[in-house]
Amino acid sequence: MSMDEIKATTLADFEVMLKAYNYNLIDKKYIASLTAWQTALAKSTDKRGRPVYRKFKDLFNYEKELEIVDDKKEYASADDVDFFRSISEINRR
Repeated sequence: MSMDEIKATTLADFEVMLKAYNYNLIDKKYIASLTAWQTALAKSTDKRGRPVYRKFKDLFNYEKELEIVDDKKEYASADDVDFFRSISEINRR
C-alpha cells in the first residue's frame, strides 16, 4: 500500500480490512485445527481406546469464531497465541 492509499483510507475502509484480516486468521486457525484433528484421529485415544475428540467441532467451532468477529469482540488472546504455537510444534513433527 502506498502512502497516498494509506492517506485516502477511510475508517470504514479500515474496518473492512480489519474484518477481512480476522476472517483470514480464522481460516488459518481452521486449517491448523483440521490438521490437528486428523492427527488426533490417527494417534489420540482415551484409556478405553476411543478417540479423545469425537467431533471436529469439539476441537474448533468455526461458527463461534465467526460470531466473535461479527460481534467485533477482541479476537487474538494470549490463549490463541499459545494455541498457534502448539499447533505449529505439532506440524513440525
